[in-house]
Amino acid sequence: MKKITAHWRVWLTLIITVAILLIMWSCYFFNINIPAQITPTATSTIISTFEVDEEVVINPVPVSDYLSNPGMGWQNDSSEGASSGFFPETVIYSSREKIAWNSLNPQEGVYDWSAIDEQLEYAIARGKQFSFRVYTVRGESFGGNQIPDWVLNKGALVFPSGEPDYSNCVYQQEWGRFVGALIAKYDGNPAIAFMDISGYGNFNEWNWNDQTEWDSLWESSYKDGTATAASMRTLDSQTRRRLADIFIGGRSRRINAALRTGASRL
Repeated sequence: MKKITAHWRVWLTLIITVAILLIMWSCYFFNINIPAQITPTATSTIISTFEVDEEVVINPVPVSDYLSNPGMGWQNDSSEGASSGFFPETVIYSSREKIAWNSLNPQEGVYDWSAIDEQLEYAIARGKQFSFRVYTVRGESFGGNQIPDWVLNKGALVFPSGEPDYSNCVYQQEWGRFVGALIAKYDGNPAIAFMDISGYGNFNEWNWNDQTEWDSLWESSYKDGTATAASMRTLDSQTRRRLADIFIGGRSRRINAALRTGASRL
């Protein structure tokens, strides 16, 4: 007969205890004499029968070397080559300057995924997963906006700082189409650990910029636990929410439907 493990002993003890207590309560409620065999003493005897009869002692071995934490913390940078070996990890992060919206989507409806695929294959060949971010803007001295020319020609705006007007409808609509195609291409690929939610802030790091506007209603609603989408009242707040929704599902069905049907509006 298979030995009952400590885990199942605990569960079996609890079940028996509850059953006995229910019987005792029923007898009391219906004024029924309780048999001598079923008493608290008997209960204790039954419980002791299933008590853990062995003790397991675990002594963790001290680690003085680097401790890898898969999928978190340090990531290898594919642009650093051999230097990444200082911190071996399970995920390789992209060389971001090579992955920008204008190079991946050079013409309307045309996508060139070769820059991502090349780095993805680099990670796979080394037995690692891949993660990446697609830029729409880099620091002014690093290239400024990375918006395709055809999107600018359709009405997307860029400020003198080099940052896009994130609230611009053309920017949001065409970025949404691109992200929809990106998701259709790579979502579910087991070799990809994650992709960054991008599209806002310098280097798309969602940092404070000239367009950022503090939303006091959202702040107060968040503090008292009543925050909803309706709590976002400023244009910038609504813009950030919409850009995030493009990635995490707020508009994914409409994006995918538009891609399938060729619709001009999302």
